[in-house]
Amino acid sequence: MADPAVRILAIDPGKATGLALWRDENAQADDAAAFGELAPEWQAWMLPWQESMDSVITWCESGQLAHVVCENFVISARTVTQGKDAHWPIGGRMVAQYTCARLGIPFSMQMPSDAKSFVTNDKLRRLGWKTPGKDHPDDATRHLVLYLARTGAIDPARLVVQSL
Repeated sequence: MADPAVRILAIDPGKATGLALWRDENAQADDAAAFGELAPEWQAWMLPWQESMDSVITWCESGQLAHVVCENFVISARTVTQGKDAHWPIGGRMVAQYTCARLGIPFSMQMPSDAKSFVTNDKLRRLGWKTPGKDHPDDATRHLVLYLARTGAIDPARLVVQSL
C-alpha cells in the first residue's frame, strides 16, 4: 500500500546545507488540494554539502516527495568576491534541480529575501518550528513555510503576530 502522506522537502543550499521536511499524513499523495493543517510532521536538519546532496537524492529516489522547494541562489558581482565557499549553493541547487527533473518531481525556487521577510524567527517560534543552533535549518524551514503558505497547505493567518 502506498504511503498516503504528502511530503515537501525544502533546501537552503550551501557548504553547510539546511534541509526541512514536511509531511502531512492527512493528505492523499495524489491530491495536492488535500493539504491540511492537522498535525503535520516537520523536521529540519543541517549537513555538510556532500551528505546533504546524498540526502536530497535519497529522498527524491524514494518516491515519497510531492515537491522540492529550494532557495534561488543568484550569482552577482558580490558572489565573485566572496571566495570559493560562496559557490557551494549553486552546486546544491543544480543537484536538486537535476534530480527532480530526472525523476519527475515538481521543483521550484524562492528568493531568500522573500522567505526571510515572510517567515521571521518569531513566526518560526509561533509555529514551534524554530531549530536551535545554526541558521541553515531555519532558512530551509523559512522556504518550506513560505511554500506551504503560498500553496494553501497552511493558513498564512497562523503566522500573523496577534496584536493586544
